[in-house]
Amino acid sequence: MHDANGTPLRKGDRVLIPGIITELSVSDEYCNVNVETELGRRPDGVKETFHAINTAQLIKFRNTEPEPPKTDVTYFDPKTGMRPEDLHAEPESLAVTV
Repeated sequence: MHDANGTPLRKGDRVLIPGIITELSVSDEYCNVNVETELGRRPDGVKETFHAINTAQLIKFRNTEPEPPKTDVTYFDPKTGMRPEDLHAEPESLAVTV
């Protein structure tokens, strides 16, 4: 039996389970979270979810990652290396002014 990096595992080994908090449950008596694993299982890659873990059993690893900015994808012609809209442009519109 091996971990995600191929390191052999034995009974009593201490492990870290990379995960992302998917739900928070807070009251005056407890603070619990649901966590989804970041790594998928073998062989199908399905991620597991742990439910109602008390936050006293967790140590924060890093902050929430912001959503990547949404940008328009620019495609280039593999033969010319130019954008498709430049392939049919007038030559003077492609001139570079220094």
